[in-house]
Amino acid sequence: MPLRQCETVMRNLANNVRIHYLRRWFSSSGSSLPNFIVRTTASADETRDIVGTRAAAWGRKPGALDYDIYYATDNSGFYVGELDGKPIGCMMAVKFSKNFAFLGNFMVDEPYRGQGFGSTIFQTGIASLPQECNFVCDIHEEKIPLFETRYGYTLAWKAKRVSVIASSAFDSNSPSVKIFSANEIPLAKILAYDTRFFNFDRHLFLEKWISAPNCHSFAAIDSSGSVVGYSVVRSTLWKENGWRISPLYADNAEIAHSLYQAIFNKVASEDGPAQVTFDVPCIDKDNFASLQLAHKLSAKIDEHIARQFRYQVPSNLPLSEIFVT
Repeated sequence: MPLRQCETVMRNLANNVRIHYLRRWFSSSGSSLPNFIVRTTASADETRDIVGTRAAAWGRKPGALDYDIYYATDNSGFYVGELDGKPIGCMMAVKFSKNFAFLGNFMVDEPYRGQGFGSTIFQTGIASLPQECNFVCDIHEEKIPLFETRYGYTLAWKAKRVSVIASSAFDSNSPSVKIFSANEIPLAKILAYDTRFFNFDRHLFLEKWISAPNCHSFAAIDSSGSVVGYSVVRSTLWKENGWRISPLYADNAEIAHSLYQAIFNKVASEDGPAQVTFDVPCIDKDNFASLQLAHKLSAKIDEHIARQFRYQVPSNLPLSEIFVT
């Protein structure tokens, strides 16, 4: 059955039951093994326990309150696969609107890989999204051909997941613009700036994201009082993993540098030698401004990743102003 037809069938199932019972039976000496189901998580706490701890164990360094915020955005956006009542895999397919979603945290425990469980979880998550819904997903770079050929996804950009030590990454130069806590700036101004990068209003999500108790958010303001950049850094779910930046948007590299400086100064003042991780896109082959800036910070490359869209990459995204995704 073609992928689109599969999505339609699965979507019809998702509309009738919240928990998606997708039975998968295996033969072993002529007998059937226990039932496999895919269901949505029941609470933010369960999401953190099942999805968050797996992500942290895999080295993905999620923020301490990421799952609370994403769950509040879409409480039907996290899926767990259970074999005989035991969680063995998960993913997120969180809807921000009927037209946009974010996929991630797609994981299957090692003993259960290669048996179709992951594919069932993945297809269930995809089927929960409206047909018109575009989405982004971050994958390991080597999986780009698989996702392009099997699912028809579109590569937006390649990126490097990097890390720096906060106490050695900042300098004493004066910032090129005034940097404020984002909470000191009217939310409407931050929201207007953020909307340029998503083509829709993320009001409910963004309000929680920039004001969470485990994070620091910064806004760059020019002489006219306009927002010309903003960024958020938050502590990770496992304290030993340090901090995570997401996002960092700025009108140019000089402003981005000022935001980095504010972030590293703040983290260093609280957590000295803490590690800070962030995803740096390489968007324009002729202008790696985002990566060049990361090199100036002595960033160490942890992983090579890529961002893909389900459909086309929106043509009006200000790509040169995306320094951290």
